Amino acid sequence: METRWMARMSDSDGVETETWLAQSDMEWSIMELEVGGGLPRRLRVEAHVRYLEDGLRELEGQYVSLDAAQPWLCYWMLHGLDLMHRPVTDEGRRSSVVSLLRGCKSHQGGFGGGPQQRPHLATTYAAVSALVILDALDEVVDRPALYRWIMSLKDRETGAFRVTDTGEMDVRGTYLALAAARLCNIVSDDMTAGIPGFLVSLQSFDGGLGAERGNESHGGYTYCGLAAAVLLEANVSLDLTRLAQWLVMRQSSLEGGFQGRTNKLVDSCYSFWQSASFPLVEALSGGTLSVPFSETELERYVVSYCQDRDPFPGGLWDKPGKLTDYYHTCYALAGLSVAQHRRAVHDPNYRATLAPVDPRYNIRIDRIDRLFANRGISTNLANQPNPDLQGHG
Repeated sequence: METRWMARMSDSDGVETETWLAQSDMEWSIMELEVGGGLPRRLRVEAHVRYLEDGLRELEGQYVSLDAAQPWLCYWMLHGLDLMHRPVTDEGRRSSVVSLLRGCKSHQGGFGGGPQQRPHLATTYAAVSALVILDALDEVVDRPALYRWIMSLKDRETGAFRVTDTGEMDVRGTYLALAAARLCNIVSDDMTAGIPGFLVSLQSFDGGLGAERGNESHGGYTYCGLAAAVLLEANVSLDLTRLAQWLVMRQSSLEGGFQGRTNKLVDSCYSFWQSASFPLVEALSGGTLSVPFSETELERYVVSYCQDRDPFPGGLWDKPGKLTDYYHTCYALAGLSVAQHRRAVHDPNYRATLAPVDPRYNIRIDRIDRLFANRGISTNLANQPNPDLQGHG
């Protein structure tokens, strides 16, 4: 056992950098866990449900530092519960969350991180996504105001969007604007103008996408760029072959999880950002590319190394030795969902335990289907760009 694991450990090539030392510590931790035995081999659903439901009911004092992320906290908890087939059904709890999100809405149309806070595209996306999960979009969103506010953030020269009126302008803001607009059915030609060229300018020499032109390739920003390209429903001239090669190389051979950048440690949040990028690349290729990753290895990382051996504590963490939090719980579950349902396609004996997620929005597929079906719109992802998807806006 030890020999098998040691053969897969990283070699410093004689240069012991800080990053390599951290990676080495991580790999030894993984090896010791495997040799020691007793690792969880199944997702502890009830523990994680309890963890998220408790958080949705009442947060501990240390979460005051996330006062400007209240819509995110709602989304992380609601989406995690949704993926485990345990949606919020209590009307009192639903009303409380809807009321909180309504209080985060600015008179400008977007949503801030809390009541009386400035609107931001990140918290707007989180609020809109949470409202979709609760089937409460029409109860809260002022679509004309939201459209005007989003358009006020658009840079006419690049086509990209700022995250706030004085904030940074990168691919994250552009994705958030498009995703929120698609979900609210307010996309226009003016909104999408210039975005394809902006996305192409972000591709690095190694195939991945950075936040801005000339930046290092990054898993989160690559996801944002790919999802934005799919949501555009137009041809975007990215080099998908190089991009696919970059994605494949981000999965660690020992841990099984994904890293966000070259020579960085794995992190369970990239279980979603990276794994969801694979179906997006395949969709953008029109079905000409089939890009594999090891679903079983990703499942091993999340299930065996990102949850506690003890069945009582709930929540998932970044990596062994870290603490649980709602962010990593949400994205680890979402990535595990992608892995499970891709695995189920080619393994008839495998049964996915989590609900399938739509990689464009990171919301359950059935909720997206229902949302757009009510508008008479198909949501098939299989053949993007796809005429059946024209007209969300």
